[in-house]
Amino acid sequence: MENNSGKDVAIAGLKLTKAALSIIGQFFPIAGLFEIIPNVILNKIDDTEIKKLEKQFGDISDKCQHLCDQMKDLNTQVQVQTLEAQYYTVLYNIENSFEAFKDCMMAIANTRDEKVLEEAEKKFIAMVVRYKLRKNLTTLYEGVVGEKKIFSDPILEVYSKLNNPALMMAVCERLEHHLRNGISVLLYETAIRHDEEVLKKRGEEWEAKLKDALDKMNKAVEKCGEHYHH
Repeated sequence: MENNSGKDVAIAGLKLTKAALSIIGQFFPIAGLFEIIPNVILNKIDDTEIKKLEKQFGDISDKCQHLCDQMKDLNTQVQVQTLEAQYYTVLYNIENSFEAFKDCMMAIANTRDEKVLEEAEKKFIAMVVRYKLRKNLTTLYEGVVGEKKIFSDPILEVYSKLNNPALMMAVCERLEHHLRNGISVLLYETAIRHDEEVLKKRGEEWEAKLKDALDKMNKAVEKCGEHYHH
């Protein structure tokens, strides 16, 4: 059987491998999205799949808006709106980086013109740098796992004081959404700027960090539920 792990995949003159795509894919917020992405990269996508790709990206945007609205409905105490106040810029930059990734993917899906693809990729890299994705993603992760910052309080600690299980679950769902978006984009950017060894190392780093964050969130939800019923 042919081993495809090292098969080159060209994107605007740069090369990724299927192994690299696999590393990135595990973090996507919607699993179905990454079923399409490799075909986009390999230029094996038809109009139906382009529409499906657009829908998947639309679903991610809709979910983010739903999670924001859900939190606003549940959280009436303005002083503890940590995500909207202390972390607004962090989340804004992460989501704008994800929008840049979406634009890059749609450009690849809709054309094979080399100049257009090169411009799309350059714009994507420029946006990731502009929005300081890695710095903001790290700040969000540290806020979730409880590392104290001068300008902010640990996110889960703040919301746990309300003893509102529904709110805590909404907060955690939204945090996971932003983390997965950010990690996906960071690793895609890593893949097209560095070799596979760097990507693998960074993928392992963020796999461990995501697991750590999810563990913290699960414990926060459980603890909040216990306090609520006492």
